[in-house]
Amino acid sequence: MKNVTSLSLISKPMFVINKEQFSAIADAQKITSEKRIKEYIAQYYPIVTNSLNDNELTYLLRECVAKANKYGLMQEWKVLLYVSSIILLGIGFEDKIGNKWMSSILNNDYLDSDKKAGHLIDFVKSQLL
Repeated sequence: MKNVTSLSLISKPMFVINKEQFSAIADAQKITSEKRIKEYIAQYYPIVTNSLNDNELTYLLRECVAKANKYGLMQEWKVLLYVSSIILLGIGFEDKIGNKWMSSILNNDYLDSDKKAGHLIDFVKSQLL
């Protein structure tokens, strides 16, 4: 009796996404995420959305997202945490004198993003209480 295996069927891709399709999906996800971040800011920080026009808010968010991603904060909740930190403490809070240690934590490639987010939460709490 021969052993029959369907491994070759399993290893074949069900569908293939080309570069253009992948790019379109990434762009759609970025737009959706950006929309959710704007909704979050409008809900929890209405003074920010009321003081900026849509183009200014979009620019600010894109800058914050890029910086959060640079720090390894890629998940949406971690990006929201960083955006909230910027709103509460000001742009460049992590680089101000006395806060340089926060910058070194966020820039530390050996810390995973969960630890960075935890330190960021603790830092923001310490600054607000």
